[in-house]
Amino acid sequence: MQVFPEAAIWADPSVITGTKNIGTDWDSWVQGLDGIGMKRYLELNQQAYDRYKTGK
Repeated sequence: MQVFPEAAIWADPSVITGTKNIGTDWDSWVQGLDGIGMKRYLELNQQAYDRYKTGK
């Protein structure tokens, strides 16, 4: 089982804090999130939420 390092999401908060330009640096920031497995993290959380909602 792979555990997602939630703290890794904030490893580069530069777009959020304003030190990088959201207009020009957004794509590279999103690629960084993809690089740490954000898509899989969201997938797992969606599956857990769906199971919760169906009562399983």
